[in-house]
Amino acid sequence: MTNFTSIVESLPIYERWESSKQSIWEGSKFQSFRNIPSPKSKGSQGEKLVEQLMQSLGHKVTKPQNSDHDRTINGHKVEIKVSTTWNEVLNNWTWQQIRDQDYDRIIFVGINPNDIQVWWATKDDIRQYILGNNSKRQHAGKDGGQELYWIQGAGRQDWFRDLDTF
Repeated sequence: MTNFTSIVESLPIYERWESSKQSIWEGSKFQSFRNIPSPKSKGSQGEKLVEQLMQSLGHKVTKPQNSDHDRTINGHKVEIKVSTTWNEVLNNWTWQQIRDQDYDRIIFVGINPNDIQVWWATKDDIRQYILGNNSKRQHAGKDGGQELYWIQGAGRQDWFRDLDTF
């Protein structure tokens, strides 16, 4: 009988897995956020983070008007998207589950192990750059059986707006 374990342990992919055991998140400021176990819990905590951040910056934050967005900020219906850095690469974020729903703006939060970046975009920005763009579809392939999109990439998108202009 073949011992597959010993074979796998000699493969380059196994070496890559082993080398990633020491994560860039170990001992970092935001390791506790990264370690939140479920995506739903992480999303909820991200929404609370944005709520408190915006309040600390002097914005009025209230409950959402419906389930199509996460908060109302200064009268704007706001969707909140949070991503921790992917593949152990700083500033490499993926914001998921972007839909054409009832919101005016989206706030994008990118969390690295030791710093957080925050931007926003209007619904018109999302329509122009994301919605209907087959290369941005998250599920169902390029033919699109679902209208779910994502933004992947390193750093800030060119069309993101700085939070101080919110």
